[in-house]
Amino acid sequence: MMILAVVSNPLYEFIQEMARKVEEKPDGAIGTEFDPSAQPGKIPHLIEGLQLGAVEFFGTPSGFLTGIDPRYQAL
Repeated sequence: MMILAVVSNPLYEFIQEMARKVEEKPDGAIGTEFDPSAQPGKIPHLIEGLQLGAVEFFGTPSGFLTGIDPRYQAL
């Protein structure tokens, strides 16, 4: 499952293309599912799920991650 915090922007377009490539690589053995606009929860909850391994992929602007790791400020 791919959770996206923001839709209709370049990050969203990139992740959709990445998902398409992932699905075609191993002859369709890997599937993707989108939950746009962070429907499963708020961004801090999703970041925590990502850290704990409950969330497999989370696409968000890097500004939301600066409190987790200051290296994201460079982006």
